[in-house]
Amino acid sequence: MLDTDTSQIDHPRTGLRNPRSGARLLKLGVAATALALVLSGCGGTGDPSAQTAQPTPEAFAVTGDPLAPNPLPEKTTIVVGVGKQLEVYAQYMMALAEGEFAKENLVVETQDVLESDKLALLSQGRMDLGYNAMTAGLLNLMATGAGIKVAFPGAAYAPVSKQGYWFNKDAFGADGPQASELKGKTILTPSGNASISAYYLWQWAHKNDPSLQLSDLKFQVMKPNEIALAMSNGAADVAQVTSPGSAMLDKDPCCVFVDTDFPSYTLVGWVGSEKFLNEKPDVAMAFFRAIARTQRSYLQGDYHANPDVAAKLADQMGITTDRIKELPNLLFDSNFGLGEKNLEAQAYWRELGLLTYPTDMTADQVYDTRYVDVLGGSTS
Repeated sequence: MLDTDTSQIDHPRTGLRNPRSGARLLKLGVAATALALVLSGCGGTGDPSAQTAQPTPEAFAVTGDPLAPNPLPEKTTIVVGVGKQLEVYAQYMMALAEGEFAKENLVVETQDVLESDKLALLSQGRMDLGYNAMTAGLLNLMATGAGIKVAFPGAAYAPVSKQGYWFNKDAFGADGPQASELKGKTILTPSGNASISAYYLWQWAHKNDPSLQLSDLKFQVMKPNEIALAMSNGAADVAQVTSPGSAMLDKDPCCVFVDTDFPSYTLVGWVGSEKFLNEKPDVAMAFFRAIARTQRSYLQGDYHANPDVAAKLADQMGITTDRIKELPNLLFDSNFGLGEKNLEAQAYWRELGLLTYPTDMTADQVYDTRYVDVLGGSTS
């Protein structure tokens, strides 16, 4: 199975050019303008409970091992928004390297674009799946009735992984970073204060210093693969950093990692368009089956110690195998928990004025659990 290289041509469905080529041609039209208002906390709401017809039940009536390959009758191409630079994409990278998509008769075309662009394309049905973090913007879009849901979990972090917040030593006192010192500091995350990581940093900071106000934390947006370098160069005081950037900072005297009580359940996941999840459930199941099989087979425990896994991740990420082995492992839940507790962040985002809908969304409105309900039943 080949990962189609779209870096040199406009993608036939999305109209985007891969950002790594240096030219991004957005052809999202009027709908993207409306979406921008929603993601920024402006604009109208819709009925988040609006649903289309139920999908055919055959895709979910599985007999035997639900993780066993069950190739589609015809080779099928899907468009997925995902990258390769960061280990948080390990599910996709290892599935590709191990030929798991080919076993399902799937061809996966990828677009590595900004989170906001993924949401626009998903809402228009021009992208089938996107790997997205839980954010205020994602929930705002769901609340408009755009027809997208989280259908499968991504990676999770643990304190030992040092995937979380790094603090620039020069910006804090000799006793090390304290919550009380966060006031007025520049904090980088992939989605600013609309990030789920911003919510967890606020929880930690306010627990340790109840006098802090929401307005005291100054968040800024930066692409995740650029954040570690910005911290190393002193361009920010605090930042959420993911692998392999965290390993770079671990060797840089500029910064120190602080355990800010990140949860061990996933903060990211695979978001699907309603058109894809409901009208092509057999194709969606084939993709998630390949991801689930990969997760259980190659990404449990100390998977960096497996020479084959380490070599394949290194090749996909464009780094050395030795460097991969130095990185702490991420967490990939073998039970495929979706991280519903992340919805508690709605109170934080609502107080910041970032949510456009009047009543908190429920798990049923945000998550499509049908796929994990089937795949989680496997004992293999």
